[in-house]
Amino acid sequence: MATIMRHVAIKIAMTDLEEKKDFYVNTLGMKFCHQSKTRDHISCHLTDGYMDFTLVAYDEDDASVEAKYASAGPCIHHTGFETDDLDAAVAEAQAKGYRILGKPETIPVKMTGPGDAVIEFARVGYFQKTVDQGLEN
Repeated sequence: MATIMRHVAIKIAMTDLEEKKDFYVNTLGMKFCHQSKTRDHISCHLTDGYMDFTLVAYDEDDASVEAKYASAGPCIHHTGFETDDLDAAVAEAQAKGYRILGKPETIPVKMTGPGDAVIEFARVGYFQKTVDQGLEN
């Protein structure tokens, strides 16, 4: 089974979203891919051409289960890995005592990892769509 890190999600305050997006795009030269509202958060996808780098801004109360996967306040919320065998990657992590967070059928599959860091697994190509979008701009 092969895996590759393709995604990092940073949890930020909703009030910081535009300022942080401006910094990563206009100061660091990242490309904006897309932004969308899902459940209780906004995901702002950026790329350097290789990684999907996402600013995740939860609604102000920050009270959802998903928001609490990582620590309170700004932090790395999770990292994402693409794998050529999703079922095997999830099973191997579970065999080592890590647990699925949320609904097991939701892709990417979010899980606990070492030190309770949140990781997620997706099939090869899942994050490529955001990287490709950023390269078109």
